[in-house]
Amino acid sequence: MSLVGAPMRLLRRDHLLLTDPAHILALLKDLAQSEFVIETDAAEVQGGTGIVVKAVKDTYFLVETQYPPNEAHAVPLSSWRLTVNLESSKLCMTTVSLARIDTNVFALMVPDEVVSGAGRRHYRVIMGGKESFQVALQNGGMSESADVLDASFSGLQAKLSKGGNCPYDQGSEVVIAGRHRGVLFKEEAVVMWRRDESLGIELIEREGLAPVEERPWAHVVRRMAYDQFMSNLRPAA
Repeated sequence: MSLVGAPMRLLRRDHLLLTDPAHILALLKDLAQSEFVIETDAAEVQGGTGIVVKAVKDTYFLVETQYPPNEAHAVPLSSWRLTVNLESSKLCMTTVSLARIDTNVFALMVPDEVVSGAGRRHYRVIMGGKESFQVALQNGGMSESADVLDASFSGLQAKLSKGGNCPYDQGSEVVIAGRHRGVLFKEEAVVMWRRDESLGIELIEREGLAPVEERPWAHVVRRMAYDQFMSNLRPAA
């Protein structure tokens, strides 16, 4: 693996983060050349199914699954977690599918980061500039507005619009409500952590509720992931 000299910094606790695009592409190319089997967690593939990187481009890479995918879930912009188990360490990448190219071949977006250890299951889109938007955090008769800082299929990080007087603390159940580019959403969630004006919020998963990747909030995240991919494309010469 071509990891020597890669710029790594402390992410949180004992997790390290690789963010340099050139080094991430080099890692993917190493995996392709070695035909390294990567452990995969995605709705399209059976549990325990591995994939092999077949080709690497500037903004996407092609992977081949060991077994045919789950046809019911073979849709673009679903979340894929890829785990590379080395002899003495584990590397994790979380990304989204862009297209199904062939029966067992998918195009995946080049990830923004590689994390040591167990990475997040769902791809996270970082907000900024014109992409930013607000949601309402509702509980009973209360409603607090918050700016979305990042979003994934399973939740979001938000900053309270009116400062730190919000009554929602860790463990508070809320409803995330709003509208983004024509998509209305209203999702049951729980506050997982709070630091001053920032909240980490996770969608509730339980029997009777649709899987997180099939809910209206997921459609919002898919659009943002697509926009992020398109913004990274280089203009044609």
